[in-house]
Amino acid sequence: MSFGIMDIIVLAIILISTIIGIKLGFIEKLFRLIRKFAAFIISFFLAKPASVFLAKNSTIDDSISSKIVSWLVEKNELFSRTISPDNQVEVVEEALTALKLPNFMTSLLKDKIVKLLPEVTAETTVGNLFSEPLTSLIMIIISFVVLFIVSIIIIQILKKLFKALAKNRIIGGIDRLLGAILGFVEGALIVIIILFGLSFVINGSFLPEASEWLIKDMKLAEGEFGIAKWLYEQHLFMKLFKLIWK
Repeated sequence: MSFGIMDIIVLAIILISTIIGIKLGFIEKLFRLIRKFAAFIISFFLAKPASVFLAKNSTIDDSISSKIVSWLVEKNELFSRTISPDNQVEVVEEALTALKLPNFMTSLLKDKIVKLLPEVTAETTVGNLFSEPLTSLIMIIISFVVLFIVSIIIIQILKKLFKALAKNRIIGGIDRLLGAILGFVEGALIVIIILFGLSFVINGSFLPEASEWLIKDMKLAEGEFGIAKWLYEQHLFMKLFKLIWK
C-alpha cells in the first residue's frame, strides 16, 4: 500500500493530537476538547428541537426561506418554474444537478424533496420546493451555533471545579492515558470534518486543478486502498448529520 500526501496528513493530524493529549492529560484535554468539539455533542442533539422552537416563535425561518428562493432563482432560472404532476421527478433531478452538491448530500436532499412532492400545488415553484428542507437545515445550523457558544461558557465554569482532581499521582497516570485516547478521537474528528469540506472541492467545478489533484492523491478513481480514501468514502460526517436532519 502506497501513501499519498492526504494519507500522511490524516495520520499526522491524529498522531499530533494523540501526543498533545498525553502531554495535557485527560482532565485538561477533556475540557479543551469540550470547548472546541465536545460542546458539539450537546449542541448536536439539541439543535433540531431548538430549531423547531425557534421557527414557531419567530419569523427567522420565513426570512431565510425567501432569501434561499431568491438565491436559487439567481443561480438557475429552473428554480423559478412551477412544478406540474407530469414532470416532478425530472425537474427535481435537473434541479439537483444544477446545485452541483457532493453525491451523498444530493442523495440526502433528494430524499427530503421526494417526500414533499405529494404536497406540491399548481403554484409551487422548484425554488419553493427546495427552500423548505434547506431552510430547515439553516435553522438547525443557527440553533447549533447558539447552543455551542452557551455550552462552551458552561463547560468553562465546570473546568475549574474538576481540574483539581488531576493533581493526585495515581489519577495523574490514568489522566494521561485517557488524554491520549481523547486526543486520538479529537484528531479523528478533525480529519472527518476536513474530508467533508474537501468533498465540495472534489465534486465541485470551482477548483478543477485541486479536485483533480485530490482525486489522484487519494486514489479515488483506483481500486487501491488508502487511509484518506477509506475515511472519505465512509461519509462519517454525513452519517452523524443525518441523525438530526430528518
